[in-house]
Amino acid sequence: WMDLPSQDMVGKPCAIKDIDLNVATVDDYRTISVPFSCPINLDSQVSGFAGWFSTTFEGSQSAPAKQPHVVLNTAPGTGYTHWGQQVFNFYPTIYVMRGDVASGTVEVTRRKDNQRLLN
Repeated sequence: WMDLPSQDMVGKPCAIKDIDLNVATVDDYRTISVPFSCPINLDSQVSGFAGWFSTTFEGSQSAPAKQPHVVLNTAPGTGYTHWGQQVFNFYPTIYVMRGDVASGTVEVTRRKDNQRLLN
């Protein structure tokens, strides 16, 4: 992981997967394969993609949390957390221009030797 500065971001963030932790099972995120499309905001070189999570603690229907809800956001520039961000580097870097769109498919699987880790 790393603590990625927000100024290192050259594209608009896009959600890859929403998981309702009140009803999710391990099978719901054992394998994730999701297409993405993110607009590029400025001319730059890109050497990877970053991933992070944000969650709102709303409680459940039977035990709702009090308002305002607590939000944990691990995005670049939101302040240090021990989760930081995951960076998926690639080589060689690619040149992008404002208005380009980065697109592809994110594929993530849980590791068999340690279910807390992802490939």
